[in-house]
Amino acid sequence: IAYGTKVLEYGSEPASRSPYAALSGGFGLLALFLVLYVLIQMPAEVTFIRVAASMLPEDDETIVPFDRSFGGKVTPEIVGGQGKIGIVDAWKSFSWGSRMRFLTVVGKVFLVQAGLGLLFGVVLFAEILIFFGNKGFVDVSA
Repeated sequence: IAYGTKVLEYGSEPASRSPYAALSGGFGLLALFLVLYVLIQMPAEVTFIRVAASMLPEDDETIVPFDRSFGGKVTPEIVGGQGKIGIVDAWKSFSWGSRMRFLTVVGKVFLVQAGLGLLFGVVLFAEILIFFGNKGFVDVSA
C-alpha cells in the first residue's frame, strides 16, 4: 500500500474516504465486541468460576466468603450428590444484582485499559515526532 501513489490494495484512496465512515466502522466493531462479550464470554466466565468454586474442598478457606451450597443446589458427595454445581444451575444461581456488579467491574477495567492505551499511543506518537520529525509522513496533496 503506497499512499503517495494511486495504487491501493484495499478500498478507496484514504483522502476520498469520509472520516465518519472509518469512525462508524470502529464504533460498530466496538459494539459487536460488547454484545459478544455480554452474550457469550461473560456467561462462560461466570459459569466456569462458579463451577470451579463449587468444587473447592470444604477445608479450603477462600478470600471472599460465599455460600458453598449455592442456594441448596449443591448436594455433598457424602450424602450421594456430585459435590459440585452443574453448568445450568451455576448460571441460574447468578443473580441480576451480581451480574450488574460484575458488569460494573468489567466496565471500569475496560475504561482503565482504554485510557492507558490512549495515553501510551499519545506518548508513542510524541516520541515518533521527537525522534524522526516529519520524515515519516508522506505528503499526499502533491
